[in-house]
Amino acid sequence: RGAMDGTGAARREEAERESLLGLVHGVSGPVVTATRMAGAAMYELVRVGHAELVGEIIRLEGDMATLQVYEETSGVRVGDPVLRTGKPLSVELGPGILGSIFDGIQRPLRDIADLTHSIYIPRGTNVPSLPRHLSWDFTPNKELRVGSHVTGGDVYGTVVENSLIRHKIMVPPRSCGTVTYIAPPGHYSVSDVVLELDFQGSTERLSMLQVWPVRQSRPVAEKLPANHPLLTGQRVLDALFPCVQGGTTAIPGAFGCGKTVISQSLSKYSNSDIIVYVGCGERGNEMSEVLRDFPELTMEVDGRTETIMKRTTLVANTSNMPVAAREASIYTGGLGAAALGRGEGDTCERETTCATATCTGGQGAGGRPTLTTPPPFTQVFWGLDKKLAQRKHFPSVNWLISYSRYLRALEPHYERLHPEFPALRRRAREILQEEEELAEIVQLVGK
Repeated sequence: RGAMDGTGAARREEAERESLLGLVHGVSGPVVTATRMAGAAMYELVRVGHAELVGEIIRLEGDMATLQVYEETSGVRVGDPVLRTGKPLSVELGPGILGSIFDGIQRPLRDIADLTHSIYIPRGTNVPSLPRHLSWDFTPNKELRVGSHVTGGDVYGTVVENSLIRHKIMVPPRSCGTVTYIAPPGHYSVSDVVLELDFQGSTERLSMLQVWPVRQSRPVAEKLPANHPLLTGQRVLDALFPCVQGGTTAIPGAFGCGKTVISQSLSKYSNSDIIVYVGCGERGNEMSEVLRDFPELTMEVDGRTETIMKRTTLVANTSNMPVAAREASIYTGGLGAAALGRGEGDTCERETTCATATCTGGQGAGGRPTLTTPPPFTQVFWGLDKKLAQRKHFPSVNWLISYSRYLRALEPHYERLHPEFPALRRRAREILQEEEELAEIVQLVGK
């Protein structure tokens, strides 16, 4: 009878798996249509073909589904299986994110290179985003003990990720209950159970790893006011067009104007706890330059030299990836910044330190469109000027088209620390405006 029960369980498991299997109906580049997909959900993660290529449902109609595949689809045939996972595209959050380099769907590029010994990502590669073999020194919260009540967002332990970052381990947003077990101080991997909760008779086991859908924002208890300046290390930006911690900035400019240098300057000198650099739609050579240069950048912290990779995560998603994959990389980078930020103290409690969008203006070699108006969410606009760059005037910020809408929000900060600064900044901008007017007169009249 035991053998029969085992056979029955195997059949039920096989039937359940069959109910999650669809079939490829058509292939058009990275877009695949599939049948027998009734019951699937929008943006559900799927595995396409025998190679189990990563894909996402982007359209549903009856039992037909349109899939966006994030890998090369050559070799996929009509009738190949499509496995539904029942889960949305998600990212892994926890110790191990900092210092890592991911692609747009959080595949760890360094681990894949070590595993495959290839400069390319083999199709169907399935490697955990956060390393399972590393152990972290977990210290439980001294105020928690068996019988304590916790809810989502409560800090139940800390992990010293490196010499710069003390990672706070929090109860997931949707979890709550009474503590029945909390791990003693020691070394644990991200998949080890370090906390057990009981809620109305059901037990939930928590590890330091949290899996979260990329398109769903992380909840926050409170959003702090954006009234503290984000220091970039560039005087023209900090003085004339300041940004705030938690603010948004666009940096448009033609090729060679210094967008990458400003990004690196922000990463190296800004008063930020965490840097998440998302190279979305970048050319391969531009992203390879970032991947090569960033690990070599250093900064001074309390008299010692530290590599900026200790507080940095790189998301490399070049222009040869599908459009939907680039969209996913923005969600991935933003979610990483938000999740890391809430565990890192006052600076990053503003959900993210700064969302900086670098846009390329003008019709260049890659055919990118001209940026005519800044995005609606942009509060700071640092417009880079090709003529200034050609004259080796760096940073090539055009002070006539650049602006900041945070000046009023920063007034209390300046009045408290530098009362004379707003008047000096106003006078400097007036002088620059007069210089431009005189230059126009010279062009009309002649020298």
